[in-house]
Amino acid sequence: MSVGDHIKNARKSVGMTQKELAEKCGAAEITIRQYESNKREPRNDQLMKIARILNVELYDLLGYTAPEQKEHVQKARSQVLQDRMAEREKKTVSLETQITRSQETVLQYMESLNGNGQAEAIRLVELLTKIPEYKKERK
Repeated sequence: MSVGDHIKNARKSVGMTQKELAEKCGAAEITIRQYESNKREPRNDQLMKIARILNVELYDLLGYTAPEQKEHVQKARSQVLQDRMAEREKKTVSLETQITRSQETVLQYMESLNGNGQAEAIRLVELLTKIPEYKKERK
């Protein structure tokens, strides 16, 4: 049996529709249909989410037997963690680059001003921080 067949059987055994599974795992219903008809393979993180929602072990969806399960599940989890870490690293580097460029630009402008100009620039920036339109939204 394929991964899609295992997903379909697990979903049916808990009495869930494709639409319900899609909503719970944040996917489109067509995506679940494609998984179950073996037209598309779920990513490891999506497969783990489906297993959790259907209350089955990941190795059940993968169709592994007991000796195989531990190694394959560990590999899948490891890959998911590596993917997540790589994505976070990309976001962090991108954000750091943006911050660095902005700070660099501000410093260049400040360095081109004399003492009075720098004091005035600071005063104006302080005023800008009091205008709601220019304030960052805090999360």
